[in-house]
Amino acid sequence: MQSPIPIRDRSSSHPFDSPTLDRQVQPGYSNPVKQKESPAVRVKVVTLVPMTEAEYEAFLEWAIPDYAQDNVRSGTWPEAEALQRSEEQYRELLPQGLHTPGHYLFTVRDPKLDSSVGLLWFSLELARPGKPAFLYQFKIEEAFRRQGYGLAALRALEEKVRALGAGAILLHVFGHNAPARTLYEKAGYATIDLVMAKGLAPAEDA
Repeated sequence: MQSPIPIRDRSSSHPFDSPTLDRQVQPGYSNPVKQKESPAVRVKVVTLVPMTEAEYEAFLEWAIPDYAQDNVRSGTWPEAEALQRSEEQYRELLPQGLHTPGHYLFTVRDPKLDSSVGLLWFSLELARPGKPAFLYQFKIEEAFRRQGYGLAALRALEEKVRALGAGAILLHVFGHNAPARTLYEKAGYATIDLVMAKGLAPAEDA
């Protein structure tokens, strides 16, 4: 979440910089990295369609435990508390579900296939400097990964938030989520903050 919104390959991005969220989770952009890509991959076109209530419920069933496990894996939360904390953060961020003001949840669809290929969730923070949108969650379904849908969805996201008045897109990526980081690098995102950690062995008895 990646983010919650997880999202951001398993493109999942997660939340940061919110009064309801742990401050040690920080935003991440990535520097561009050139990747080999076939011409067919470059021409994918997707549309963003507002989630239905049924799609939203299915989204929560996946996203809440996914975000909990990402926080366990990163060492942010103990496993015994992770699911509860994740549920609490989703309730705080989306108190009115799909109708929460300032939050936008979409299904990513391929109009040629007439099929859903993923999802994304972002908020608008137009009162902040730069008028950013924050990408909380981004996911491309397993069957459609590495086919250009991730980049196509990010392009559609840029068009959507620009039309809504945003001047930038922020997102967070957990350090262990290398596929998502690679995708954002290819889409032109750049790192603006970085948190690093090193585990230490217990101190020896004096």
